Amino acid sequence: MKKLLLFILLVALGGPVFGQTYTVYYTVSSTNWAGSTSKWATGEYTGDINGLTSSTFGTGTVSGLYPGSTGKASGPDFPEKVDKPDIMLIRAGHTVSFTNIFYYNGIILIEPGATLFLNKLDNEKGRLIMDADSYIIIRPGGDIKAASQTDSGLSADFLEIGGKKINGNAINFMPFPRNDGVFWLNPEYLDCIQKEFNMSGNNSDPTAPNKCDYLAYPPTPQPVDLTHYTVRSTGSSVEVRWEAAKEWNFSHYVVEWSTEGSTFTPAGTISAKGTDYGKQVYSFRHSPGLAGTVYYRLLTVDIDGTVEDKGTRVVRIGAEVFNAHAKNGRVHITYNGPAESQLVLFDTSGRVIKNAGLSTEGFETAGIAPGMYLLQISNSLERKVTRVVLQ
Repeated sequence: MKKLLLFILLVALGGPVFGQTYTVYYTVSSTNWAGSTSKWATGEYTGDINGLTSSTFGTGTVSGLYPGSTGKASGPDFPEKVDKPDIMLIRAGHTVSFTNIFYYNGIILIEPGATLFLNKLDNEKGRLIMDADSYIIIRPGGDIKAASQTDSGLSADFLEIGGKKINGNAINFMPFPRNDGVFWLNPEYLDCIQKEFNMSGNNSDPTAPNKCDYLAYPPTPQPVDLTHYTVRSTGSSVEVRWEAAKEWNFSHYVVEWSTEGSTFTPAGTISAKGTDYGKQVYSFRHSPGLAGTVYYRLLTVDIDGTVEDKGTRVVRIGAEVFNAHAKNGRVHITYNGPAESQLVLFDTSGRVIKNAGLSTEGFETAGIAPGMYLLQISNSLERKVTRVVLQ
């Protein structure tokens, strides 16, 4: 029973956290112009995707991406198969070409020197379609390219992610350093910059513009969606804990603290994990070195430096102190909670006699009959009641 209660407590506190296990298909040979003959092997990986590299696996044994199609990497019936991988890893130096309509919901990881090629030349149908929960991770030096007949740049619908079509004759992702140099493209936030440029190619006149569009996707800052944010005292220290549902194109968090709730000082900086879709859990501990009321504020910082205040929380360090006494026509209060507190004086029948704000001078009792009263204090931290006798 004790072990069961301990397990329930760990779950309720959000820990321990175990690494997610992914089914991975990774290339074992490089092909060009023929996605249907790309060679793949399969394996499993547990942990942070940032740690997944070619060295994670050996040479591997060639297998198909779905039953009955040994070595093939394309086909419109791919989503209907039961063994589709969570991650497709294109290893350094390898090129995978799609010459058909390829449906895939998951993560494509392109290593440095690796290329994903979408081919629509010679009446091919190279096209990649992914859902809005899918991701393309391009490490520095990795690339996505596409080619089509040069007669119509807008006729090439190469890439569709979450219902967003990406048109153009050339697709080249510009890697912006993030997560130790890893560029994550979140298709839900595609921000397409198009620029017409000249290139040679299949034109008879290599100097003539062929109306290709160069498409780059700089990270677009997005608000972080916090699903949980609490502050609690643990003896002489404080734990700030929060959960984020999304962190795409996001840099880091800043935890600040204050003794009076208006002037804040940084307590620490926490880098965003941002390595997987789904919930990310953070915990930050701080020792202010004092007793009483302490305020904490959580800031989120996007990759462009935009700062958003996620709110202030208040916590008490040490024992609670709240008492009141009447003297010389005033009620004086001793309290070690938030200064932004409201006071309500009740008689013994529950009738409100007086409302006041918390101050060092207390409040006047002129016109109030002598007797026993109840004094309530309330704020963002708590609501407490104590007795006071007026003479």
